[in-house]
Amino acid sequence: MSKILSQATREQANSLPKKGQISVKTLLQAHSEEVLGTMLLLVSIPGLLPSTGIPFGSLFSPAMFIVGLAWFAGKKTVKLPNKINDYDLNTDTARNILLKMAKAYEYAERLCKPRQSHLTKGFPLRVIGFMVMINAIIVFLPIPFGNTLPAFANIVMALGVLFRDGLTVLLGHLLTLSSLVIGSILGVMAFWAVQKLM
Repeated sequence: MSKILSQATREQANSLPKKGQISVKTLLQAHSEEVLGTMLLLVSIPGLLPSTGIPFGSLFSPAMFIVGLAWFAGKKTVKLPNKINDYDLNTDTARNILLKMAKAYEYAERLCKPRQSHLTKGFPLRVIGFMVMINAIIVFLPIPFGNTLPAFANIVMALGVLFRDGLTVLLGHLLTLSSLVIGSILGVMAFWAVQKLM
């Protein structure tokens, strides 16, 4: 599965026109299998860009939350709101996202393998969904540079689910706990700085 994912994603990136726009829905259509894991990966990669969550954080963190909620509720698929499905990315941005996804898949091919797979389904998958929702909330918050680690945690958990790798999922949980601690510290520091300026 992994090689198919990486190759198909890279081919999709290379097939995009040099100029123009493409919707999020169109990007997802080529990834019908394991759609929730792929969707989480797709919407989490933009969150790696250091920012206060605007504009990508405000758009894609709700999509992260929706995927997490679907896993938490035991669903295998979910329909994103039209505002997100129909959101148009310029092809350069879409290509960069897809190429990063392909690299993530290729990296996962070397490190991830089916192990402790019971941690990627059933009740543990609901726990993953809860963690994903926490990360989505942190990404959404206007914490300077606070969005990168939780977005990365979601990427790690998405790869863990896609490759049935429970150990990778556990790493995602640890990153989520770290993002909670670091996000809290950054949030307090930002609040303190604002108070000093007032």
